[in-house]
Amino acid sequence: MMKHVYLLLCLLLCSLSSGEGFGILPRRRWIPTSPGVVAKPATIRVSKLLVAQIPRGGGAEALSRINAVAHISSALGIANGIMYLFFTERLEKIYGLVTEPGSQPRFVHKGIGAIALGQGISLHMALIRKCSPLTAIGAALLPRLFLSYYLTLTGEKRSYVGKFLKTNTALMTWVCLSVFTGVGNPPVAAKVFTTFAIVKGSYLAFAPVSGSKRFFETDVSNNALERVHFQALGEHLMFSAVYMAALAYGVPPATAAGVAAAVWAGMIATLHNGEDSRGLREILPDRKLKRAYLGVAVALAFGFLWPASK
Repeated sequence: MMKHVYLLLCLLLCSLSSGEGFGILPRRRWIPTSPGVVAKPATIRVSKLLVAQIPRGGGAEALSRINAVAHISSALGIANGIMYLFFTERLEKIYGLVTEPGSQPRFVHKGIGAIALGQGISLHMALIRKCSPLTAIGAALLPRLFLSYYLTLTGEKRSYVGKFLKTNTALMTWVCLSVFTGVGNPPVAAKVFTTFAIVKGSYLAFAPVSGSKRFFETDVSNNALERVHFQALGEHLMFSAVYMAALAYGVPPATAAGVAAAVWAGMIATLHNGEDSRGLREILPDRKLKRAYLGVAVALAFGFLWPASK
């Protein structure tokens, strides 16, 4: 199994390091300013690796739309993160997945909140404040880092705080220190960490039994509800990891956000359809909530990726 994971990791590194993997650019639009004269497209440098041709007219419309979607997306992420972190029990009642205070599933939900909050802050930093991609990656990790420190420092009270959580906390600390201060090699640190996060998210989302055992030293093979919790954690982690990895490999922030939303929509459509051969029940029992999540993910993907009109 690990051989396949390493092969996938190598392929991902090769495809993204070219600077073209996820490159979805707006269409060119030529508008005559006077008879026989055609306006030239404006060129905007969006990263060190990619140069997007943003045409006048349709490009301005696309940039305005992306700005609006960025505000909505970041606000939703921040609100969702705050609800998961500080109003966990209320949110669990909405989803029908109530957990015991202080239990591992409760902190899995808080972990989802930290991921969502970091994603919202990062989108705001990258798309609205126009910060560098590395700074946006560091911002995405900060809420997760604070929660990890809390769990690690109080780990003697919780049997589920194992070696992996402590190691992951140390890695996140190094990545944040690197991207914020320039110590070491920030681009490499960001690429390695985010690529590993994709592998971890994939394990938890599509194989929660083996993923929870490998990364959290927890056996959930006989507990359907806990499998759902870890599957949901993997889904949110994949959403965030794809976005951060795209930024790390030089993809423009709007495109990175759109691809991450498309991956999120795909996981919702795949993982939220009742029991499968592994006995996993749907993450969102309420069909209305499921449709709402899917609708939001699809809308965000189209909002970020849809090219300028002709």
